[in-house]
Amino acid sequence: MNKESRFRISFRIFHPTISAADIESNFKFPTRYSRSVGKLRATKSGELLGGTYKSTSVCFVLYENSLTFDNFSLDGILNEQLATYNKAYTSYVSASGGDCNFLIGIFSENNVMFNLELETIQMLAASKISVTYDFYGYED
Repeated sequence: MNKESRFRISFRIFHPTISAADIESNFKFPTRYSRSVGKLRATKSGELLGGTYKSTSVCFVLYENSLTFDNFSLDGILNEQLATYNKAYTSYVSASGGDCNFLIGIFSENNVMFNLELETIQMLAASKISVTYDFYGYED
């Protein structure tokens, strides 16, 4: 059993009116899920749940597998991602009532420490992208 602390990272966008197709056309990543405002709610297998989605939500997969803190810098990964994003589009999403964020799931039975450099925080702020952390007290 591997005791290394690991993390997963994805990029999510939520918006009250923009379609999932429009959001997906602005990013070249595979999607984990994609739901458009006003479309019928359904399970992954297509079974209808009743009602419609009240807002659009798209989750992009940035890395298929979890990464180890020993081998990857979270700050470095965010910097690399932010350098390729269309800042005007993420700013537009935010200004028009939406939210863009990185979801970082952290899996560890041990203490984990990491930092985001000031440059990364400034790039996040300029792009109107937030970061959500989800800590799990167990291995991935």
